[in-house]
Amino acid sequence: DMLEKIIPLYLGAGFEEVVVLLNGFMLILVVSSISVNIDTLYLVPTGLQKISSCIVVIGALIDIIADCILIPKYFARGAVWATIMTEIFLLIAFILCLAKHEKSIIGSILCELSLNIVFFGGISFICREVLKISSNSYLSLIYAMSIYITFIIIRGIVLMKNIKNMR
Repeated sequence: DMLEKIIPLYLGAGFEEVVVLLNGFMLILVVSSISVNIDTLYLVPTGLQKISSCIVVIGALIDIIADCILIPKYFARGAVWATIMTEIFLLIAFILCLAKHEKSIIGSILCELSLNIVFFGGISFICREVLKISSNSYLSLIYAMSIYITFIIIRGIVLMKNIKNMR
């Protein structure tokens, strides 16, 4: 991993943990950027700012509780995990709010794409950083893709059964 080579050169020996934290923050950036865009470009301009504010307050409470639980045991890594959980909650809540109020095909596609990105990113992070399946980025990506594809197949089967049962 490029960060594993750059961080010791830049910060010196003993800062290897920073690589794990930065990888977590990269996931946070992706998730957060999507949720902020949904919130500021759709929810607030369409008069849903009260719902948006409630979601943000709940997210803050989740972050405080997760920080209190995870930081004493996992230190900085716990803070990153708490933030990741909070950002994923915010994104899913914003997507569900968007899906409820946006009935067009574009809204549905945006919701589906956002959920898939979050799910795949979460699986990638868990495979690599939490389960320590592989320190090799490509191998970790292959694990994450196989889990993701399995999830999509199972989801498709369940969806098809539900459609059949509706008829």
